Amino acid sequence: MEPSSPKRIVAGALFALFVALIIAALAVFGVISMTLGHIFMICACAVGVLIIWTELIPAKPARHKLAFTVALIGIMFIADCAIVAIRRGENPLSIIRLSGVPFGAARHWWSGSHGRWFDKALGAIYALAFIFAVLFIAALGKVISTTASARKPKAAKGFLDYRLDVETAIAALPRRIEEISKIMTEVAPTLSKHVATLIKASSAAEQVKIAKAAASSLDGYSRRVNNLRVRYVENGKLLSEGFIGWSAWISKRPPAKSSVAEFAELLRSFTKNVGVANDALNQYMAAMMDGKGASSALDAAIDRHVASWSVISLTNGGIFDASTRFLGILDALA
Repeated sequence: MEPSSPKRIVAGALFALFVALIIAALAVFGVISMTLGHIFMICACAVGVLIIWTELIPAKPARHKLAFTVALIGIMFIADCAIVAIRRGENPLSIIRLSGVPFGAARHWWSGSHGRWFDKALGAIYALAFIFAVLFIAALGKVISTTASARKPKAAKGFLDYRLDVETAIAALPRRIEEISKIMTEVAPTLSKHVATLIKASSAAEQVKIAKAAASSLDGYSRRVNNLRVRYVENGKLLSEGFIGWSAWISKRPPAKSSVAEFAELLRSFTKNVGVANDALNQYMAAMMDGKGASSALDAAIDRHVASWSVISLTNGGIFDASTRFLGILDALA
């Protein structure tokens, strides 16, 4: 995302202020009540703050965002007080005295008498506004915390860090492979049942309906792959980066070949298994693509399914390349 210019920042803040002032003006004209005017003003302010943090200056430091947030809240509060003063026929410039107007109005309303259903409805609005404010503040705090953490410089990893990454990723890999392999083995029987039903259909309309049912089933498997591939990709990235970092350290400080001989054989076997598994996955995707042509709905589902598996294949390829390079470094030791 490109950094925003000061003009865009000002435009976003002024837009939020513009909407809030229109609502406040409607309150002055008597179109809406002052209570609803305050609620809309708060909502407009919250939207303005959200725009500042997520759209206008996402790449700026948190302190800059916080400064714009405080400025926007101050402007909105002053505008709210000024509108209340105008409604009461008072001087809108007496901001210090007006600061207590909204709270005084709230106390006056609270002590007054209203209809039963009006009170319940307005109470629900206040409750929702309070919940929204709490959630918004919590989300804002999370964003500030995450931004601050992301900007903290991270110390470079050492040999033991990379080795721990490799051990952690390899320990989790069998479970990840088992999860995705289970999905792959379930697809063929399901599609075979749909194909058998398709052959028995007596009309093109029935066949199209069956093809759409097959597409729906395939999309279900694709969603399961998408749910699993996030963890699989994270695990694969950790493993690949661990291999690369560990092998780079060994290249700078080469140990005796005999001290890593056992690990080299384990790595050789692991690399071979990864290559075989990825070849099987590529063959599976090729077979799925060869099955296209029956209907547009099924063809689109096959494309989505293959796209989901392609991410797994690329991750496996990264693991294979990193482990192959690592193995070459180990084999070259004296």
